Amino acid sequence: MRRSLFVFLIMAATLQLAATTGPGHEAHESDSWIARASIPTQRSFTGAAMGANGRLYVVGGYGGPYGSRLYQVEEYDPLTDTWFARADLPTPRYDLGLVTGRDGLVYAIGGNTMGGIGWTVQAYDPESDAWQWRTHMPTSREGLCVASAGNGKIYAFGGGNAVHPYLATVEDGAAVHI
Repeated sequence: MRRSLFVFLIMAATLQLAATTGPGHEAHESDSWIARASIPTQRSFTGAAMGANGRLYVVGGYGGPYGSRLYQVEEYDPLTDTWFARADLPTPRYDLGLVTGRDGLVYAIGGNTMGGIGWTVQAYDPESDAWQWRTHMPTSREGLCVASAGNGKIYAFGGGNAVHPYLATVEDGAAVHI
């Protein structure tokens, strides 16, 4: 009886250990959050994406000292924990989608602009620190998700606008020329 209880306890301890350290639960020293340099512009509802150069881009949003749509673009270098101001977003907006295309450009898509909910697409070139206008999306939307696919296209998913607060539409950016 004692031996059975001992075997049971060992098995229970092993199962508990496996449940907390098994696949997806590995304990690593890096399994924690670390404070980094604060972003220069306070904001919410922003777009963020990793560029082809390994740096992070934070674009637009809502906030700042006057609580408005933002045009600020800031680049973060994770290797040096340093922020850099970059060329302003031509169309200030929040709730936009941001994604890096296969061409290395960072695309700001849709969002809430001064003129309402937009279908605007603009591409940022980190090498030249300049923005380019691109073909508009067919559907205006804010709060959307965007993703770059292996086929070279950028996809816009969901979001909402003044007519349809919850969109199920999906559009690809073949016209974005990536």
